[in-house]
Amino acid sequence: MKNYIAILISFCSLALTAQNNFVLPDSSNQFIFNSCGGVGSSGITQKFINKFLFPNHIDRDLKDETLKKLNENNLFGGSILGQFNLFFDSKNYASKISNIFGIGFSSNIQGNLSFTKDLFKLTFYGNQPFAGEYLSLNNTSFNKVSYSNIEFSIGKTISGKKARKSLWIDLGLVLGHSFTNFELEKASIYTEENGDYLDINIENSKFHFSDTLSLSLVQGFGVKLDFHYSYQSKKTTFLFSAENLGGIRWNSTTTASLDTTLRFDGIEIGSIFQLSDSVLNEVSTLDSLIKIKNGSSFKNLPINLTAYFQKELNFFRIDFLLRYRVNSNFTPHTRFGANLNLSVFQPGITVAYGGHSNLQAGINADIKLIKKIKIQVGTNNLLGTLIPNSSTALDAYAGLKMKF
Repeated sequence: MKNYIAILISFCSLALTAQNNFVLPDSSNQFIFNSCGGVGSSGITQKFINKFLFPNHIDRDLKDETLKKLNENNLFGGSILGQFNLFFDSKNYASKISNIFGIGFSSNIQGNLSFTKDLFKLTFYGNQPFAGEYLSLNNTSFNKVSYSNIEFSIGKTISGKKARKSLWIDLGLVLGHSFTNFELEKASIYTEENGDYLDINIENSKFHFSDTLSLSLVQGFGVKLDFHYSYQSKKTTFLFSAENLGGIRWNSTTTASLDTTLRFDGIEIGSIFQLSDSVLNEVSTLDSLIKIKNGSSFKNLPINLTAYFQKELNFFRIDFLLRYRVNSNFTPHTRFGANLNLSVFQPGITVAYGGHSNLQAGINADIKLIKKIKIQVGTNNLLGTLIPNSSTALDAYAGLKMKF
């Protein structure tokens, strides 16, 4: 059980927050590549995360410091993304309307965990120090999904004297690699004060996951739709996107509905993690209603809703991003940025809040090589490097945009 909890918390794909190389029609053909990844939490510090994900000794002082920063309910999560798009905007000089079309490929791993302060105690201290107390796991949920997709884009651009408006959709074929989902609506663990028995209670909860024994890279197929609208003038850019409207039909899944009480009695319970398989097979009291289903099933993708605004000023530009993710443990994410308008090297700073984390601050740079190539590198969470004892997030991103 200890290993299973550790796997659930330490999934190694982690926190997409925002990147700036958005696909925007501008009457030119474009190649765009984006990659980003990181990790974020609403309470666990970067110093603790580093030692946990890259195994190192976590001493008692660090556990105690982290525990003090946690709320009763907390978030942990993120993603790793790799994406490229070929985007064509056909020119028609006799008409104000031009056609948009393109093709793209992306691979995405993302996961998120909503957990209680008591789950942290149980995982990193064990249950023995809390004998005589009920450790609450209420409203704990975990989601992890790995998938790739091939998408085709089609749309229209209307060019006016002052601005250009574009509307386009992406239709994608989704290849599912794996997913895990569990939701504990009401759950608790109680250790008797003298360690004579241990109660585990789970109500109105469920587990749902893809085939863990399969060696197949593709375990399901699906489709998804993205909708995009952009408004671009000489000084202003606005973009709204609704992405991943769809899901995956998984070939083989296991679903379990849990309404269970387990009592381990007549043995000395020093730690829940010391229970052997032989003990688990001799539970003295089992009051259980477990419904297990095997077979194919459909699962929705996490939906990304994004609004982005950029304004060109005399010597610098500012931008603002708002993002929300549906079907995920994710709070609204906002980010404000500013970059100097230099000819080649354009450094910038960002300040953000939300997502899986709290306050974030980062740096970035756009590097323009001639007029047709832009390279972008940056991080939204520089604080994780500078003050790991306080910061709760770390990420990095890189991208390339080339016109041809």
